[in-house]
Amino acid sequence: MLATLFISLFPLSNAQQSQSYVTYHVELKKVTNSTYYNTLFDISFNETFSSSQINATTYNNTISVIGTFLLHSSVFNLSYLKPFKFSTSYKSKHSLINEILSLNLTKVLNFTVEVFKKVSFDNLLYVKNITYKPNGTLNVNFQGSTYTVNSYVLKGNVTFSLSYKNSIIEFTKLDSGRVLLFNNGLLYIAEFSKNATSNVELSTKYFNVNYTKQSNKVFIIQLVSTNLSLPKDAPSIVQYLLMSIPVVAFVGILAAFLYALKKSRFSFFKAFHRSHY
Repeated sequence: MLATLFISLFPLSNAQQSQSYVTYHVELKKVTNSTYYNTLFDISFNETFSSSQINATTYNNTISVIGTFLLHSSVFNLSYLKPFKFSTSYKSKHSLINEILSLNLTKVLNFTVEVFKKVSFDNLLYVKNITYKPNGTLNVNFQGSTYTVNSYVLKGNVTFSLSYKNSIIEFTKLDSGRVLLFNNGLLYIAEFSKNATSNVELSTKYFNVNYTKQSNKVFIIQLVSTNLSLPKDAPSIVQYLLMSIPVVAFVGILAAFLYALKKSRFSFFKAFHRSHY
């Protein structure tokens, strides 16, 4: 009876049911335009993690990937497109979905970083400014429902310049990103971008060089489908109290039972002592 009550108070998670899965879309793209060449690199794929429960102690975990790889360069007019897919499965005592959820990125990413550095002398300037912090919550629509997710943002920039007479070297990099997590720690989306610009102008008595380069890199990983039950809102203090009532009641009943048992045993031994002595 106590075991039944305990299971009812602490039900198994979705990842411990017979079958569960999450599918993410992943893309890494880089575009470079320069004075002498242009390139495009793009890898895009969907990755599915799934777990099927075989018995009480064994899970069949599967990872499958399907996507495309694209490479284009103005050098030799190179263009290459290749689709790819693969899948692997393995048996384990642990559910792969449970392991993903146990990462709980909400705790991992809950910190703040601020970095600012500046170096300046003569004709040289170097500035670095990076900020990362939690950014509250916002609502997102996913699979026909609205969810409240935790937001984390990253912003950064680096500037470097060096000049001498008629020559100059300049470099600028801008970074930005954000991460959105469901309240159970499951990743909804992580997206990062980096824009970099380089400019070199060298002028001497014997030669002149002008070179510019612009590059943009984007990385995105986003949840596209799952059969897990996702928390729509962060539990409020009232919900925490309501959820704790069964636990408190269980502990109270158990404590009362043990106390009553101890008292009855004490009364029995006391009566036994009187009857024999």
